[in-house]
Amino acid sequence: MQHIHAARSATAASPLSRFPSRIRTLAVCLSAALATPLVALQAAASPGTAQVASSRGAAIPKTPTHALGQSWTVKNCDDSGTDSLRGIIENPMTLSGDTVDLSELPVRCGMANSVITLASEIAVTQDDLTLLGPTEGTATISAAGMSRVFHHTGTGTLSLNGLTVSDGYYHGPANVYGGCIDSSSGNVFLSHVVVSGCAVLSDNGFANGGGVAADVGNVTLVASRISGNHAAVGAGNNHGGWGGGVYSLGPTLAWYSSISGNTADKGFGGGIATQEGVTAIASTIDQNTGGYGGGIGTTGPTTIVDSTISRNAATSYEGGGIHVFQAPLSIANSTIAFNEAASVGTGGVNFQGAPGSNTLTLTSSIIYGNTSGAANAPSDIYVVPGTGSLAGADNLVGLSNLFDPVVITVTADPKLGPLQFNGGPTRTHQLLAGSPALGIGNISGLPPTITTDQRGNGYPRTTGSNNPVELGATQFDSICVKSFNSLV
Repeated sequence: MQHIHAARSATAASPLSRFPSRIRTLAVCLSAALATPLVALQAAASPGTAQVASSRGAAIPKTPTHALGQSWTVKNCDDSGTDSLRGIIENPMTLSGDTVDLSELPVRCGMANSVITLASEIAVTQDDLTLLGPTEGTATISAAGMSRVFHHTGTGTLSLNGLTVSDGYYHGPANVYGGCIDSSSGNVFLSHVVVSGCAVLSDNGFANGGGVAADVGNVTLVASRISGNHAAVGAGNNHGGWGGGVYSLGPTLAWYSSISGNTADKGFGGGIATQEGVTAIASTIDQNTGGYGGGIGTTGPTTIVDSTISRNAATSYEGGGIHVFQAPLSIANSTIAFNEAASVGTGGVNFQGAPGSNTLTLTSSIIYGNTSGAANAPSDIYVVPGTGSLAGADNLVGLSNLFDPVVITVTADPKLGPLQFNGGPTRTHQLLAGSPALGIGNISGLPPTITTDQRGNGYPRTTGSNNPVELGATQFDSICVKSFNSLV
């Protein structure tokens, strides 16, 4: 194993009370689905204090607060010149802590979806800089396959809010970083941001972060989507791609986000690769591909909460869903299903801790329906013998090399519906009627501030004999089957 290299009740008086119960439930579901992105999530898009309270009862990571600075308004969609995006960022008068305001672009450029097309990457030399867009889907910054979009060389945080960043490309002979966004010395913070269609290509080194890279720092995603990015290596290159969607040396946090359809050639972490661990809360990681660790590959402490990891693939080795090497792994109230390892190893979770020092903790989760290319390898969970301990309770796990009846209480088919919008801003696998995962879970593995399932507002994790907790990422709900929003 090669190491990754350095470098979120209607009362009796409610107007809904006059309707039959199924209609009332549907109305509440629709209201919650629509309110979540508009109220709870949009609050995170604007700069301010470090955190904002959410309807989930958790604290949404918010744009870092920088020293009071100047606000500069982008007044056109030109690639360069006065009042352009490039002209402002590369102007020596734009200092660390400043904000670049792109919120007027749809009006300024006369287009509902305004596009700034770059001929070359924009150099961000400020330590801390915030780019404030209008809202997701209305302002795009594209490099049209000609270069990266942003190269941040400061030691602070590059923060983007309410923007789409697309079609970046970076090619080099050795180690390369960030197809669209690269912070070579600092951190990246994305809130309500889409990063798509980006790629890095290395001829003879590692390709790191097809979409986003923090070479030495960390990456934070809030209500964002990282999709269709590629960390590629040239023919004959014995190295690999690391983090088809996201690469960070420091920790990566994904909160209410989607990492989907990214690829890392031959390497580690098709969706996310990081050396210092991953925290995924209320997020979906799906259809990513890597050599090993198709969804997530990491050598650091990793926590998966209220999340779905589905249909990722490891094309060379183990860990179609997750591969964790020499670090603790905690999975709570999550669903890991239908991932695959095409040749050898485990399709679901591959855990190789450090001997005697790392723990795999499983609580109220579903890990099932994953596949392995090796006939003698358990397809859902494999813990390398002698490399760590096991803890937790109340889980449904199909095929594994674990034999603890307290940790694994059910092995039968959980009866999962397809990956789709079932409410909330991310796709999930809804439990179907008759599932053995119904009503046998607990919330002991959840942080006390998290009171809902993955879908967020309107979908509480409940307790008691009448409203028991389900296993997996979502509570059972026969009516709320589809969301009318798809932010991520």
